[in-house]
Amino acid sequence: MSLAGRDIILSARVGAHNYNLDDADSDEDWKHLVLPNFDDLYLKRAFAAAKTSPACDYTAHDLRRFAELVRKGNPYFLEVLFSRQWRIHDRHKAFGQALLDRRDGLAAMNRAGLYRNCLGTAKEKMRTLRKGTEKTLPLVRRYGYDTKEALHAFRLLDLLARYADSGWDFGAALWYDGPSRQQMLAIKKGSVDNNRIDAVLTEKIKEAEGLASCYHGAPFDAELAAWLETAVRHEVRLALAEELRALGESVLSKQ
Repeated sequence: MSLAGRDIILSARVGAHNYNLDDADSDEDWKHLVLPNFDDLYLKRAFAAAKTSPACDYTAHDLRRFAELVRKGNPYFLEVLFSRQWRIHDRHKAFGQALLDRRDGLAAMNRAGLYRNCLGTAKEKMRTLRKGTEKTLPLVRRYGYDTKEALHAFRLLDLLARYADSGWDFGAALWYDGPSRQQMLAIKKGSVDNNRIDAVLTEKIKEAEGLASCYHGAPFDAELAAWLETAVRHEVRLALAEELRALGESVLSKQ
């Protein structure tokens, strides 16, 4: 499979379906990781694309960018490794399996970075809670705040607590059921009053700040980061060799 002339190496369903927080109104969200082509490498650019539709949204990202953000502890890209619906495309099964085999280590590779990402993103979402976007402005008008952004902020803060409490099981920390799921859905559906949501999120920030030492005290796993860099380089090198080989054959066939 390819996208805009670039091989898709793997695809993962992310978002609400990956947290068990989907409902009848939830569309599907997918992330595609693609290999850079010759032009991307020559021009020193990283491909990215996005598309939305009523039933399914997707974003696509250069594999090198994915690796960079995993090293930095970005929760939205670590989530790809724990998707409950994952497609590894045939030619890349060995690489995909190697990622899966190391996903717990990759999630823990930079706990300090994960902490900074979750806390910083949650605070930014709180600052724009009543601004809304083109898609979420109706929520602001109805409930007084952007319930979708409130849910994202709360979930990122909650992820820090759940990850630590689970004994560093990132997959378990992502998945909600029982009372915790109902609490999250209450925020999503606007059941938390506009006058209370700021206090709810502020209390969650205080809880997250209390976890700083157990995140910042974890060392960065340089050995695993080096493995990831080497593995990604190998996949990129193979893809480039194949692209240049095909180009050479095309040129020869026209002579």
